[in-house]
Amino acid sequence: MERPSLALYETIYLYYRRLIESSVYKRGDMLPSVRSEALSRGVNPTTVLRAYRRLEEEGYLVTIPKKGIYVSYGGNCERLSYLREELQKLLRVGYSLEEVREALESLGRRSDDPD
Repeated sequence: MERPSLALYETIYLYYRRLIESSVYKRGDMLPSVRSEALSRGVNPTTVLRAYRRLEEEGYLVTIPKKGIYVSYGGNCERLSYLREELQKLLRVGYSLEEVREALESLGRRSDDPD
């Protein structure tokens, strides 16, 4: 059975997500404008805009009106990297994985409690 091909916006979305996750584009870097990216790919600007919006919804990008589209600090990949570093610090100072897990579960239970 043939695998369905990706929509154009998904191809653009995945392309930039990979570039951001592999740090080709770093926090604060400006992406090409919607118009220039559409021209270079020969697609409708709406297609590029849709890809950029999805990246923005996931925390990879931030749009600054009349300035441009930038890689944001809050991207999922950067947040996971930060979390991993912090967990490694806890393990280095002597916390066990079980202690960390229990603390996280306790925090989760407290956030579920009604005020």
